[in-house]
Amino acid sequence: MQNNLTYNQYTLLDPLALPTANSEISLCQVNATFQTYVMKVLKRGYMRKNCYDDYIQAMRELDVHKMLSHRHLIKLHEIIDDEGDDKVYLIIEYAEKGQILDYDSETGKFFKTDGDEDKPRLFTEEEIARFSRQLVSALGYLHNKRIVHFDLKPQNVMLDSLNNVKIADFGLAREIRFDPIRLEGGGGRPQRRQKNEAPTPLEWLVHGALLRLPARRDRRFKSNIEMAE
Repeated sequence: MQNNLTYNQYTLLDPLALPTANSEISLCQVNATFQTYVMKVLKRGYMRKNCYDDYIQAMRELDVHKMLSHRHLIKLHEIIDDEGDDKVYLIIEYAEKGQILDYDSETGKFFKTDGDEDKPRLFTEEEIARFSRQLVSALGYLHNKRIVHFDLKPQNVMLDSLNNVKIADFGLAREIRFDPIRLEGGGGRPQRRQKNEAPTPLEWLVHGALLRLPARRDRRFKSNIEMAE
């Protein structure tokens, strides 16, 4: 994809990441309304021939995303299936303010700059309480649909222009059977017991840990709460 090209009713804008063999991702704009979305192009034909596992995962993510419609989940707006190019174009909701927190690998801390890299700040208690309500609403919706995100982390929690939480990236999400699961292991560390069991208590714990970060900006919870590989 190149900037300022037009596809269907959309004009491509700036890329959001470097293109890969499997996909490309850019901002795009509706020609008639100028509304901004994210366009993700899945190179279906290439993946099917050269990296079938990636193809299966991409199609599984798409199947899950098509099931979802909630105000605090990134919305899949449109799917354009181009059989001629053997590509799938996904038009996805754009969260203007980006990740709820950025991460500084040198200091090992998360931070929020509001666009000013020289002025990192903490969120207020009122903001954190609001984020909590919105995350609880989104997770409850997913779990009621028998879906587990499996990759809940600050990089996958976005903010829109009104500072509303939007959970993103359903690449690891699964529709799954809900069996009883308990917290077990040293220090109450949550464990994923079986492949077909849903660690929903784990996601609620991660939700609590996420809310600690905006107030403290450190990663001390990481060693105690992590997904089993």
